[in-house]
Amino acid sequence: MPIQALVFDLDGTLLDQEGAERDAIRELYETDIHFPGKPNYHAFLRDWRNVADDFLQRFLDNKMAFDEQRILRFQALSAKYGEECPREEAVRLHKAYAEHYRRTWRAFPDTLPALESLSRRFRLAVVTNGEGTQQRAKLEATGLQKFFADVLVSGDVQISKPDPGIFRLSEKNLGLGPESLAYVGDRLDVDVAGAQAAGWTPVWLDRKGMPGAAPESGFKVATNLAALETIFG
Repeated sequence: MPIQALVFDLDGTLLDQEGAERDAIRELYETDIHFPGKPNYHAFLRDWRNVADDFLQRFLDNKMAFDEQRILRFQALSAKYGEECPREEAVRLHKAYAEHYRRTWRAFPDTLPALESLSRRFRLAVVTNGEGTQQRAKLEATGLQKFFADVLVSGDVQISKPDPGIFRLSEKNLGLGPESLAYVGDRLDVDVAGAQAAGWTPVWLDRKGMPGAAPESGFKVATNLAALETIFG
C-alpha cells in the first residue's frame, strides 16, 4: 500500500531547536548569569546541554513535572560550578531563559517549502516528544500549524518516543495503518527506532552528514526535507 501520510518529528527536524537553544543560552549567559565562577560561553553551553538533556529525560520518563525539571536543572548546573542556587534564583533564571528561547524559535529554511509541496500529495502530522503547550506554541509561532491534520505530543499522552505506543495513537488519530505511514525524524535512537518498532516506514533526516547507514538497515535517509519529494516520488 502506498504511503498516504507523512508524520514528522518537530525539534531538529522541522525546527532548528539546537540553534534556538544556542542563541537563547548565549543571551542568558551574557545578561542573566552573574556568579563569578561561570566558565566561558562554549563550556557553559556544553554543560547546559548535558544537564538539560538529563532533566528533560526525567520528564519524558514521567518522573518529574515539566516546569519542575526546568527549575531544578538550573540548580544542578550551578552546583556543577560550586555555586548555590536558591529556588527563587532558579525560578528567575528559568523565566529568563524561557523568554529568550521563545524569541529564538524558527523553522529550518527548507521546512516551509517542503511542507507546502508535500501537503498537496500527503496528509501531514506531527509526533513529538515534549510538553504539549510548548510544542504547540512552537508550531503556532513559526506558522507551521496549518499544515498538520494531527499533532501528538508525548507530554499530553504520557508516552514518549521510541515507545511504539505513541505511534499507535497517531495511527488511530489519522485513521491509517502502519503500512500507510512514514515517519521523518533526525534521531536514529528515538525517531527511526520508534518508527521501525511500530512498523512504519522510517526516514532518517541527516542534516549534519553523519556516517551513513547500510542499505539493509531498513530505513531511508534524507539530507534535507526537499529530498522527501524524491524518496516518495
